[in-house]
Amino acid sequence: MTKETHCLKQIFSVGEIKRIVASIGNDLSKDYHNRCPLVIYILEGARRFYYDLDKHLKFAYYVLSVNRQTYSGTKRQGNCLTNIDLPMEVVNGKDIILVDDIIDSGHCMDYFIKLCQGKNCLSVKTCTLLNKESKRETGYSPDYNGFIIDDVFVVGYGMDYNGQYRDLDTISELKIDENC
Repeated sequence: MTKETHCLKQIFSVGEIKRIVASIGNDLSKDYHNRCPLVIYILEGARRFYYDLDKHLKFAYYVLSVNRQTYSGTKRQGNCLTNIDLPMEVVNGKDIILVDDIIDSGHCMDYFIKLCQGKNCLSVKTCTLLNKESKRETGYSPDYNGFIIDDVFVVGYGMDYNGQYRDLDTISELKIDENC
């Protein structure tokens, strides 16, 4: 059995991430300053993004986390794998902000948007740190967007490869068994 070789190439620095998170937080604060939305962040990857984003949100809100899985290693596992059912009383009559770390095909976010809309929410807006527009298989486009990235597998800042690299402060492209 051969051991995997991992090569990391930094894409975004700590400073770049801090600037874009602050910018997204400021935009959300302008749009929601007189409202009290429900912010739903999607685990595990978006946890760190949400925690840093929270420092810039200047409005009252409710918060909820939900879990989903779309990757095994670097391979997409089809659509969004989740067993989430949001209770009607949690979503009914609220503005919803869905926060995710990265959007590629758009299937998972489409799933959560439809789930919230089916529970009689007032509105659903979406927020992502990373956007792989070239991988989009749906008509979905994030309302609040950080960086647009190429079709590469990324780790760091909460995103992982089989549990590794989630703790990195930067965002890097991960290559496996390749020359760096």
